[in-house]
Amino acid sequence: MKLKLLDGFGIKVLYIVEINNYVVLSNDALLSKIDISKCVDESEFLKFINDNFPSRLVEFTNNISNLKQSKNKKIVNANEYTICMHPSRKCNLHCKYCFCRDEYLPYGEIDIDTAKKAIDYIVFDYGAQGSMYTVDLSGSGEPLLRFEFIKELDEYCDFLRNITGKQILIKFATNATLLTDEIVNYLKNSKCIIYGVSIDGNEKQNSNRQYKNGKSIYSDLIIGIEKINNDLLGLAVTITPNNEEVDEIYRSLYSLNVAAISMHYVRDYDKRSTTSLYNINMGNLLLHYNRLIDLLISHFEKGDYEFIKPLIQGDDYFGVLLTKVLFIGNIPQYRCPAGRSKITVNEKGDLYACSVMNGNDAFYLGDIYKGIDSSLQAKFFNSNIEMSNKCRDCWCRNICAGECMANSYLQNKTFYEPNEFLCKLKLMLIPIAITFVEYLKINYPVAYLLIRNHAISSATYSNSDSATWSILKLLQHYNYKVTFSEVSKQISKLNSNNSKSVDVGIHPEFVEKYLKSFNIKFNAVIMENVTSVEQIKKFPVIAYLNKNKSIYHQYILVECASKETIQYRNLKNINSKTIETESFLNYISNIFIGDFNL
Repeated sequence: MKLKLLDGFGIKVLYIVEINNYVVLSNDALLSKIDISKCVDESEFLKFINDNFPSRLVEFTNNISNLKQSKNKKIVNANEYTICMHPSRKCNLHCKYCFCRDEYLPYGEIDIDTAKKAIDYIVFDYGAQGSMYTVDLSGSGEPLLRFEFIKELDEYCDFLRNITGKQILIKFATNATLLTDEIVNYLKNSKCIIYGVSIDGNEKQNSNRQYKNGKSIYSDLIIGIEKINNDLLGLAVTITPNNEEVDEIYRSLYSLNVAAISMHYVRDYDKRSTTSLYNINMGNLLLHYNRLIDLLISHFEKGDYEFIKPLIQGDDYFGVLLTKVLFIGNIPQYRCPAGRSKITVNEKGDLYACSVMNGNDAFYLGDIYKGIDSSLQAKFFNSNIEMSNKCRDCWCRNICAGECMANSYLQNKTFYEPNEFLCKLKLMLIPIAITFVEYLKINYPVAYLLIRNHAISSATYSNSDSATWSILKLLQHYNYKVTFSEVSKQISKLNSNNSKSVDVGIHPEFVEKYLKSFNIKFNAVIMENVTSVEQIKKFPVIAYLNKNKSIYHQYILVECASKETIQYRNLKNINSKTIETESFLNYISNIFIGDFNL
């Protein structure tokens, strides 16, 4: 085991690399004698303790042993599938750092028929066992130049939600300069669309973003954001040498009353460019990250625990690291979902592993007509931290998980070596993230718990709900016409307005209550502690998974049953599964919602 001592905010922690976990250490004399600049072997560290502080040996041995025994989960996220496409290759702007002129990008714009076939491929074929889907329209142009295309996709994705019972979302980023009252009203009332706005901070920080005549877009951008007036809006920031002041960016954008603020780094690797990543002043950047932390703490001191929320709920570079530390102990298997659960399609139906690299031969996977070539896809399953010498030997590899493959390839022409600048940045930010989270635990426990809840709600906000899926499928069986949106909205309303509502998920009594509101062909009731499926009058019925706490608040559909076996299906299963009835009742569920022989 490799150990790393981290120091920040008056807190020292002993981080164990292989299990991605740590223990907080008392701030005493022994720690001042340990070199925190490098990792040490466990045996070397314990020898140091025994030689210098023998009375503390048992304490440290036990701490390390307890962490080793903690349950570490390997993260393989294949529940959510994303299909990316570039609806527009045109833009009404000419931003200084735009990468849309890269030669490998496709020239044509995808038509609606190809787009629908690509969505069908991800929902019904390649990702058929997923629990939710995202259609990502963020690409190399301004999506609102094809607003009618977006409206058609919206209707189609809602149609598919009603068929599958699963959440299907459309996401995109806009420059906001084309927003009209008509567009804003449609987007506000759309069934499947979530969108954000690109803005790089205040007027000075936003100077890289301009019209084709060189005029600043800032005033029009602010007008567009004010038109939206949506507390679910997210803002996306591109950090360049022109706007390194992350604390000032966050403070100014927070005043716009938005749900998420996500700051990421420019994909410009030409050192001669004024917007080049490599011209960012790392020392100045780190100074402003520390000021951002000070800014957050100043709000905690005033009892304002909402100020950090947009940082946690977005896809911010530092916010993601904070979230990973909040749920420490996970062991990542892959660097990112590119080429596995996230793919992109061009105007011909060709498939690539990454939206940024749409059209680059190195990222080619196949097409939506013949499917993905597993031999071409293999490198994306193999591109993990173990494939890079630099990542494999790095102490923070299990928090970082390796840098973006597109960034690696654009700099090094290989998937396996990280971008040097971003690698150094994470090596500075991760110790700050770990010690800051521990500082919150000790000094602001209320804030810490609220932040965890923000992170959980952000991760589950768009997920398909198994209660909605099971209700929709049950009603469809009885030819009752109901939409995904209706079920999802009403079942959530029942759950949230009742004092018996559980912390996560839908309680069975609200599934029963919702079904009773319809004049359907059976009397929906809850039966708890069912000992025999012979009590069930009609199939299918809904089962609530109460026997396994790790999958608590989940629902499945029992399609038929006998004294010996049960056939059931959940929202990820295309086909029914069969299990012995006794095993099902004893180890999966004995709570049913359906029609019984009472």
